[in-house]
Amino acid sequence: IDLEGLEPATINPGTQILILVIQGYGGDPQDNLTQAQNAGGALGIDATGLGAITEAAKGKAKIQVVTFASSSSDNTKNDIKTTIERFKAVNSGGQVIVVGHSGGGDNVIELVNDNPTVQIDLLITLDTQDPKPFGIDDNNIPSNVKLVINYYQTSEAVGGETVDVLDSKSTNGANILSPGSNHRSIDNDQIGNIISDINNFIQGFDVVGMAKERKQPTYDPRLSGSPDVFGNPGQGSTMNTSGKLKGTVNPKSSR
Repeated sequence: IDLEGLEPATINPGTQILILVIQGYGGDPQDNLTQAQNAGGALGIDATGLGAITEAAKGKAKIQVVTFASSSSDNTKNDIKTTIERFKAVNSGGQVIVVGHSGGGDNVIELVNDNPTVQIDLLITLDTQDPKPFGIDDNNIPSNVKLVINYYQTSEAVGGETVDVLDSKSTNGANILSPGSNHRSIDNDQIGNIISDINNFIQGFDVVGMAKERKQPTYDPRLSGSPDVFGNPGQGSTMNTSGKLKGTVNPKSSR
């Protein structure tokens, strides 16, 4: 686990597997404060969502988890790129896993398309959201990504993107519907499956095939207090909107 909080991250000695988590867009982090633990406030680590990946990795000396806040500028993407390069410089055979929700998924898909030398062993995206009115469509997965699992929802207009593998000989991928989820709840709904995906990958199993075969229940966003991005009166007063509103719509992109 990264304890120093430097931007980009310092690689811990002995790290064999680097896991980078990019949370949903909640506003742009300042330069040199792109790690969620430093960005703070609404951009801080989401303990009930993707933050659970850090908890699951505690005590595993060969695994390092670094969590970033997503951004509409280049600062998060640049820091992720440098972090991966630092890791590969000290461990060329090490494995890189990246998990991105909403704008965080957009950030990493932009990164791998713009930087063919950046290699990702397993990419897990959750409900990426491209602002298509601005001519942006970042759902293509290039050959420098070996495995990709994309979880998406169809309950509201925000998000709902499926990914397209550009070269099936180089990349094995799957799009998996998260029934009943909305854009904000999907990370809470799928976090257990994401951790299983990571563990299956580390153990050398067919992670994409296993994810495709997994049976998905119908999720209820009310259980995680996750209102629709644009509101849904039918969700009732049980919705808790006082907490962090993750997965805010990102109106722009640098790509």
